[in-house]
Amino acid sequence: MELGYVFKFTAYTNSIISLIIGLFTLFTNIKKKLNILYFSFSISICLYAVFFAQSLYNPDPIESLLQVRIFHVFCFFLVSFNYLFIHEVIYRNTFSKPWHFTPIIIAVIGSYFTLFGNVIAGVEPVGIIPNWTIIGNQFWIYLIPFLISSIGCLTLLGVHYFKTTGKRKAQIKWIFISLFVGTVGGFTTFLPAWGIKIEPHGFHFIFLLHLGTGFCILKYELFDFKATLSRTSSFLITSILYIIASGYTFYFYLWITEKSISNIDLVILSIIIGLIIGSSINKLTLILQKTAEKTFLKGWYDYKVMLFKFSILSNKSSNLPELIQNIYTLFSEDIEISNIQIFIPEWFEKFKETSRKLIYYPNKNSIKHTPYTITKPLLNFIYETKKSIYKIEDVKHTFTDKNNELYKNINFILASYNEEKEIISLILIGKKMSEKKYTNEDFELLKTLANQITPAILKIKQIRLNGEIEIAQKIQSEIIPQNHTIPNCTTSAYLRSSDEVGGDFYDIHKKDNNNWIILGDVTGHGIGSGMVMLMIQSIFSSLIHSSKLTDPALINREANKILCQNFERLSEPRPISLVTLNTKDGKTFKFHGNHENLFIYKKHDKKVIHHSINHLPFGIGLTDNINKTCFTSSTIKLSEGDILLLATDGLTEACKDGNPKKEQFNDNRVKNILESFGTESTENIKSALIETINTFTNKVFLDDITFIIIKTNKLPINH
Repeated sequence: MELGYVFKFTAYTNSIISLIIGLFTLFTNIKKKLNILYFSFSISICLYAVFFAQSLYNPDPIESLLQVRIFHVFCFFLVSFNYLFIHEVIYRNTFSKPWHFTPIIIAVIGSYFTLFGNVIAGVEPVGIIPNWTIIGNQFWIYLIPFLISSIGCLTLLGVHYFKTTGKRKAQIKWIFISLFVGTVGGFTTFLPAWGIKIEPHGFHFIFLLHLGTGFCILKYELFDFKATLSRTSSFLITSILYIIASGYTFYFYLWITEKSISNIDLVILSIIIGLIIGSSINKLTLILQKTAEKTFLKGWYDYKVMLFKFSILSNKSSNLPELIQNIYTLFSEDIEISNIQIFIPEWFEKFKETSRKLIYYPNKNSIKHTPYTITKPLLNFIYETKKSIYKIEDVKHTFTDKNNELYKNINFILASYNEEKEIISLILIGKKMSEKKYTNEDFELLKTLANQITPAILKIKQIRLNGEIEIAQKIQSEIIPQNHTIPNCTTSAYLRSSDEVGGDFYDIHKKDNNNWIILGDVTGHGIGSGMVMLMIQSIFSSLIHSSKLTDPALINREANKILCQNFERLSEPRPISLVTLNTKDGKTFKFHGNHENLFIYKKHDKKVIHHSINHLPFGIGLTDNINKTCFTSSTIKLSEGDILLLATDGLTEACKDGNPKKEQFNDNRVKNILESFGTESTENIKSALIETINTFTNKVFLDDITFIIIKTNKLPINH
């Protein structure tokens, strides 16, 4: 047996592999561009290998010349379809633009020069064994497109490898590795032109290219198909492996001995190979089948490893889409379930508290599936029973139509709930990719994962809530007025929230000769009250600066109308207690509102007067039906050295040690501080109040505390 026959044998074997993989890919989805391009690539490899094998050691110059021309034509198309396939893997838009046809045009032009050009200018005269490549015009026509396409494809894959994640990243990695191996093999055919004369091993690398791509197809679902490696398919793959092994055995024997195989050697090698095949084919078939099920479509896992891996994935997830994608990855790639769909209620994601509508979140790393319809009876049954996992048999009574797609294709439903027993996620679990039945161990794993998913989702919401609270805190701190200037007055202010975001606020505005002071307390505290507070500040700022109103009562009336309109959209209105003041000279103050804590220290008498402000019985924002007589402002006048203290009820109602069962700070302690420090600066009075309230409460606050201190300076003499 000649060495040339072994070359031909391995070349034909590789061509058959290419044909099988190409057809298998095409019939998986005959309408999809990715499948069509890979089929075209595989068929080009197949025909290249066939005519390459035919041209090897062919003593007939005319026949060999034709075969060389033809296999070079398929080389051009191989390179072109390879580039288009890579482009489709990355961009999914091949042939959507005119320039996408450039590789095909280059292949056609190259084929023309190959069929009708001087082939001998690229290889040694045909008939010489073997057909070495040599430097010439035709040589560069072969080499340049090969290098441009190969380098271009590898560059595209390399760049996008760092831009992708998950399954798509793994797909690109394996395609890159496979293409790199194929490129190295293809480049060896050009080496003889530079004096490196080696045997034409290039087509052997084709087998490695397909091996890598095949792994990518099976393991990382490069093409969307459900494959089951049965005993028959395992036997066929085993047979192909034995055929390849036999071919390479003869090949290496000839390579090592550098002589033809005698009849005796052929018989001995055949007997040895036959004994090996006969004794191991069944065992290897079973091993291959089990290995394929565990490695490619395993439906197999280590229980503890899956739980540990989900724990790591959930801890790494910083937002809901990232967590959902990690859940998809765990179920599809590790546990290998073929059909998973995840639904999150609209209220959970978008804070629409009255909406139970479920939003489908697709898997970004796989082909998008049409979401199943979760019927109202099914959803109501889950709300009533509140289990973490349901077998489809458990809920079959909720389906009036047994042809429902969800009923036919889903095996389990995983449900997660918050502390109020509201659904926060539904995960639909389909069949195993291996098409094996679920075991008790599978059920226990799914049940445990369902229980782990609940805190993972709640943690994501808390992370997001904390982020939004930080933003609200920043906004609240930044909109507090830094300039407290009021004519003929010195001012100091203090605001402390008992929660992350407070509902107390104060604001100071100046428009023309009018100086406005507003202090308010939104019902409750926390982020809800804080958001209402921001709304109120915006309303008052707009009214003060865009209207001609100068009476606090009229400002409050307009603000009440707007708030009542806004609160109609809220499920939980939050009325506001407030006082609004206006002064032109820092001496005479007009005020209006409903606020208990307005203290005036009279320097002349060294006494504190406590004013009760009760123009509005319930504050603003509760109802627009308030008697007009309620909107009449009052007036107070301050003399030199007098002090006006405005405070929310969080100051006077603060409890000792933060214990609501103990005594409150009350009005008297505020009066005592003002009387003790009345002759000092507003900053000293502020410090005394803060120190006293901190000591009294032990810095445990049940409500927000806000106060403004206004001290009248020496008034100008009017002439």
